[in-house]
This record gives sequence, C-alpha cells and structure tokens, in this order.
Amino acid sequence: MGSSENPTWSDLTVRMLRSFNPEIRGGRGFAKEMRKLLTELEGGDISREWKYHRPRFIPDAFVIKEDEEEVWVIEIEDTHPLTTEKLRRLIDFYWWLDGYCWDLRVFTANRYGQNKSEIPLFAYHYALHSSGEPDPRISQLTDHQAMSLIDLAEGEVDAYLDRCIQENKAANTVT
Repeated sequence: MGSSENPTWSDLTVRMLRSFNPEIRGGRGFAKEMRKLLTELEGGDISREWKYHRPRFIPDAFVIKEDEEEVWVIEIEDTHPLTTEKLRRLIDFYWWLDGYCWDLRVFTANRYGQNKSEIPLFAYHYALHSSGEPDPRISQLTDHQAMSLIDLAEGEVDAYLDRCIQENKAANTVT
C-alpha cells in the first residue's frame, strides 16, 4: 500500500470512489469483516466452515450493506486485472453468502473510477460449468430463475429459458 504522500493508483481510486459513497472501504480487512459478519449470521463459532469457505481473495475495495443483505466487491481493473482464478474464488464466495441469503455483487472500474460495471457472477458460474457455449438468454433471467438452471437436465434448459423470458416480458408489460 502506498503512503499518503505517494499513493498507489488503487489507493487513489478507492479515495475517489469514497467521495461518491463513504461506505466504501479499502480491501485490506475484508476477510476480518466477513468473518465478523458471518459469525453474527451463524450465531456462533464458524471456525470449521471458515477454514474451507473463507474468501480467498483481497478486493481492491468493498462495502457491506447490511440493510440490503449485500456485500459489494470492487475490483480496479487497471491495478489488478480480474483473473479467471479470482473469478472462481468470487463465485465460490458468492455461493457461500447465498447460503445465508446474502448477495455478493462484484463491480469493476478502471483506475480513474470510471467505466463501472457489474460482473454477472451467476452467468459466469454457468459459463464455467457448462459444456457448450454460454447462452446469452441467461442474462434476461432473474437471479432466482438463473439459480434453478443448475437443477435442470440438459434437454429441459431451452424450454425453461424461453418460458422464463416470456414470463419476465409479460411481468414488465404495462397495461
């Protein structure tokens, strides 16, 4: 980590992003905050689970949104490009948080804090674990609908995707 007189790009970007959202914290201390949060959620000792499921990554920045039951991770792509290995680790942590009905949202930005976008973790999970090409229709599903894809037999996926997309279009139609 750079000093206040000679900050790194990551430090500068986190400071700049904090001016828009004061809840944003630098990535150091993320694991400690997650252990504290998960101990509260579990209501007891999580040592055994923590050994296997703790976050195995250090984000550039993060936010814990307790009211929304969300954890935001911010990756500054110019300073530490997101590798497929880190993506897998984020997805693993996404599923562990999901077990507590919490959501992990991952955002990327360039080193100037611009070009912010959210990484669709479930779509990448599906792409990493499917045998064929990723289906672009998945991005049109709700998280709940997308999670149900895991339980479907291969021959049921197309009909399920079509049905969900039709239901979502009908739900969004204003009469």
